[in-house]
Amino acid sequence: MVGAKEVVDLVSGAAALVRDHALPSGYWPDPTTVAAVAVVAGAVLALWGGRLLRAFYVLAFMAAGAAAGVRLARVAGVDDLIGLVLGGGLAGLTGYLFYRWWVGMTAGICAMLVVVAVAGARNLPVIQSQLQAFTDHRLGVGTGRYVPGLPELQANRGEPVPAYLAEFGAYYWDTQREAVYRIAFILGLTGLIGLGMGLILPRFTTILVTSLIGVLGLALGTGLLISTYRPGWWAVILGRVAWFLAGLGVVLIVSLAYQARHGRPVSAPPAAPAAPAM
Repeated sequence: MVGAKEVVDLVSGAAALVRDHALPSGYWPDPTTVAAVAVVAGAVLALWGGRLLRAFYVLAFMAAGAAAGVRLARVAGVDDLIGLVLGGGLAGLTGYLFYRWWVGMTAGICAMLVVVAVAGARNLPVIQSQLQAFTDHRLGVGTGRYVPGLPELQANRGEPVPAYLAEFGAYYWDTQREAVYRIAFILGLTGLIGLGMGLILPRFTTILVTSLIGVLGLALGTGLLISTYRPGWWAVILGRVAWFLAGLGVVLIVSLAYQARHGRPVSAPPAAPAAPAM
């Protein structure tokens, strides 16, 4: 049985990978700031995510469209305001009209991430052995070019994450091709199910997805704050993970119930019957 400490160590290792490969040298967000943002965003999503999601999509599309429009306007030699208005307007309209598709795609991605997280937690020793094998491969273990005592990060530091992941993907494809097919089939099927739910049941899907993401944000932010400022409490939580998960389950149920109750459109009161003619 994989313990919570092993999962936390794996997440910490992934964060270190992002820090070493994706962020500028010497830059790392303040943990308190990250935790506060996660808690606030998680609370908003958990309580009002279903009602705000359409606005989030439209605003995100407008921002991306405006940025692309300004860039294209500069290439075409026209005024930036034209590109800003046209790009933001067209992108915002696209986000509004195809809302169900974006909900479905978001649900599919979230479903795949849930499958990856659950499968990763259940197969943590296998993942650790594969990562170690990949690190040995990069360092030249067993090839005659290995330098004893060479730090592992010396071969990786400063390399962009996409390049690192691409190399790991090529290595995993060469050594575990059957597992790649199996993983791709499971993730593809899960993504299609999520897409179908978003298209057929958009309201239920938005409530479910935003509640899950919101509760996860609350859990991550709270856990980061506790581990930073109350390490003794954090040790107790790691020793009683079942209780912590049960508490998250209760919060999730409350979030789902609140959104289902308060997310319904307010129906107009029935009209009073007309008075009989005298």
